[in-house]
Amino acid sequence: QGLRRLFVNPDTCPSLVESLEKQAYDKNGEPDKSAGLDHQNDAAGYLISYKFPVIRNTAGKVQILGI
Repeated sequence: QGLRRLFVNPDTCPSLVESLEKQAYDKNGEPDKSAGLDHQNDAAGYLISYKFPVIRNTAGKVQILGI
């Protein structure tokens, strides 16, 4: 359906909630790593990428016999 949602339990993952709420970005759109809030967000991103990989349609080669 194209919907993307992430639910985080604040009781069991308070540091992730804090990181998601307070993560700052620089003028280039990159995460500001000086505050130390990027580690939890990176870890969550790795888990999401592993559990829900992006599947792209790719064209394959087809051999046509007789030509």
